[in-house]
Amino acid sequence: MMHRMALGVIFAVCLAAALSCASNTYSGANESDFDQVVRHYRTLESPKALVLATEADGRWVYGVRFAGDSREQAVEEAIDACRKKSRLDGTRARCIPFAIENEPAPDTRKDCLKGMIPSQRCAMQRRHYGALTGP
Repeated sequence: MMHRMALGVIFAVCLAAALSCASNTYSGANESDFDQVVRHYRTLESPKALVLATEADGRWVYGVRFAGDSREQAVEEAIDACRKKSRLDGTRARCIPFAIENEPAPDTRKDCLKGMIPSQRCAMQRRHYGALTGP
C-alpha cells in the first residue's frame, strides 16, 4: 500500500514538473495516467492543445502546447511534440488532437463518428471526456 502511494506521489510530482514548461510529451501504458494528464491539462494557460496517439496494444503518447500565441500554433506544436515522442518510442499511431482549450477537439469528434479514426483512439476520447469537461 505504501509502495503504491509512493509511486503515485512520484508520478504526480514528475507530471507536474513535466507539464510546467510550454510544451511537453509523455508516453505510457496505463490509461488511468492519461486521466491525470487531462485533469492537469485543464489547469494550463491558454491558448492550449492536447494531442494523443494510441496504439492497438494500449500504449499511448501525447503532446501538449500551452501559453502560446494562438490556438492554431498550440495545435501545430502539440502535434509536432507528439510526433517527436512517437518516433522516439517507436509508436506508429497517428497523433490526433484530443482537446483544444478545455473542449474536445471538434474535428476529432466528427471524424470518430464517421469512422475515420481508429476505434481505440475514439474510445479514449469518450472515456476521458469527463476529465476534460468535468468539475
